[in-house]
Amino acid sequence: MRVGIVVCPFNHQTLPYYLDNVLKSLSTQIFDGTLDVVVSANKCNEEFLNTLDEKCREYSNDTVSFSYIEEPEHDSLFSSFNLGLHVLRQRGKYGFYGYSADDDWFKNSDGVAAAVRQFADKSIAIVSSQIDRDNCAGNLEHYVVGDNENMKIELSESVNLHAMFFSEEYMEAYDYRYPDMLLAAGTESLLTFFCAAIGKIWILCGSSQLVNVKQKGVRLPNKKWGFKSTRVWTKTWREKQLSRYVGIEELIRPGVESGMGYKSFVLRLPKESRTGYPQCPLIDYDHSLYDDNGRCKNPEALHAYIKEYLFIPESECNYAERLTKARTSWINWE
Repeated sequence: MRVGIVVCPFNHQTLPYYLDNVLKSLSTQIFDGTLDVVVSANKCNEEFLNTLDEKCREYSNDTVSFSYIEEPEHDSLFSSFNLGLHVLRQRGKYGFYGYSADDDWFKNSDGVAAAVRQFADKSIAIVSSQIDRDNCAGNLEHYVVGDNENMKIELSESVNLHAMFFSEEYMEAYDYRYPDMLLAAGTESLLTFFCAAIGKIWILCGSSQLVNVKQKGVRLPNKKWGFKSTRVWTKTWREKQLSRYVGIEELIRPGVESGMGYKSFVLRLPKESRTGYPQCPLIDYDHSLYDDNGRCKNPEALHAYIKEYLFIPESECNYAERLTKARTSWINWE
């Protein structure tokens, strides 16, 4: 079993203790297979990179490898994740692909193994690890932190993007990319529709547990949460500059007729002027397009909408080219 995980730090001057904990916890994971970790960073300074280089070399062992890349200019979280996925793809296919935030680490050495074991159920496309504190729990009445039980994420519901694993089938369906048209936090509910479009589900895994640094009362610098704007690519976009910013409603509305919807776990915007919405919008999906079990009646149309609207065309966002321009990298695949 091969598992690839991408960690995405941004704008660090020094390597913070919580990122060190993330790397350390990944280095101690025990399961039947190998784990390749790619740290996909951007806009970090030399002191951070020097320490990161040392940690990647120190924590690599016979079953877990650490590599890193860094871009000098800021890009979105999702774009950094995709760049890391591109690096993993250079080594071939993995059984499962994962994402880890830079401030959440596994409680136990079987956290990765517990998550990927869930894919024995072929109906599952995405597995989220359960965190000891989750700021979207208030939206899910049946969500109990730390209950050790699995929970299906229903259509338009979400849990935060702390640590998630994706099946090979899911990744292949979406060209091994996370939806990079988005700049926003609070858009995880879209993933339920991504799953529905391929006849799969998303679960929260109670036996794979994370520690969230925010529970320890630490205020993280440069960390903002909430709904932001989304970006949309148009034919007028030149020199890889964004042509315009649009609200999530404009982006999602065309997909409603295909069964798309959106519901943010952020109940109210911190600043109305940022997007023009006094509240985060609820864009209800067309319930008639789903059966009583939540299966999409026309998954092909939903999948086509997602591929067209929620991904920047590869001709305009070339991850292979970006990798060649990375300022610093160390790929540990010997």
